Amino acid sequence: IGGSANAPTPTPPTVNPPPPGPSTPEHLVYALSGNQVFVFDAHPAQGTLQSVAGPIATTLMNGAAIAFAAPQRVLFATGFVCMPRGDCGNSMAVLSTSNPKAPSLLNAQSTQDTTALLVDNTGLLPIGLDPVNAFQSWRYDPAAHTFTAVGALQAFQTGDGPSIMLHPSQQVVIGVTSVGAANGPFSTFENWFHRDPGSGILTKSSTLTLADEAGNAAMTPDGRFVLVPDTSTGAVNIVAVDGSTGALALAGTSSSAGAFLLYQFIDATHVLGRLKVNNSDRLTIFTFNGTTLTAGATLDLADI
Repeated sequence: IGGSANAPTPTPPTVNPPPPGPSTPEHLVYALSGNQVFVFDAHPAQGTLQSVAGPIATTLMNGAAIAFAAPQRVLFATGFVCMPRGDCGNSMAVLSTSNPKAPSLLNAQSTQDTTALLVDNTGLLPIGLDPVNAFQSWRYDPAAHTFTAVGALQAFQTGDGPSIMLHPSQQVVIGVTSVGAANGPFSTFENWFHRDPGSGILTKSSTLTLADEAGNAAMTPDGRFVLVPDTSTGAVNIVAVDGSTGALALAGTSSSAGAFLLYQFIDATHVLGRLKVNNSDRLTIFTFNGTTLTAGATLDLADI
């Protein structure tokens, strides 16, 4: 959950009251709101979200994203400083999850602005997204809980609301952006970078250009495809990914998907997203069979 320097600190979301009787955690969810972390206990079977802990201060000036680094048992929280930019706050923080219901701040430091974070499978070489659409690799020191930049900042095509992804091979990083006039036409750019898994250093490879404006994109769990919704039609472009070289190629289009945004896969074939119709108030579970994306059950967010 992001924030901005000109907006008041957001309030935590309203959640369902806890169910009667004892409750054991099923799925802990960590959320960053403003400069504070909140912990929730999600109960999928009951469809409830119960507040567990928070607010927990991060000392970030404007919290932007939070990521769980499971191998290191910590939370990475990122943020951006003043607008216009200035040295007026911390932008990266580390919280301990040794007590998962009550994360505690270990360290916070000033770095360049970071609005999102990809965490690699070691938890030691996270990748940050700079607000001007550039990737920066970091080395995390698990003893001092500090971050050091690794390699040069790698810019990609500037555009609206980039989707960023780390391939399961750990060798490919992808950024998807769209640009265009207020009423179009639009172009979508899928930029891919080679990543050295040992050092975390990124090297720009190439760009695949698609027509029209993209909504948020999602990668399949096996890394074979990136699904890119077309916000004007609801169709979804199916882009094949070479996990070693990073090369991208348009493999097909699911014209009847009706998708506006795609968030993340919850298993091998189901991805959470939003329909082009009523996309503002409903989550939809889409099914992907390798060639076609089909809309399924929806969840009305107004009921939560």
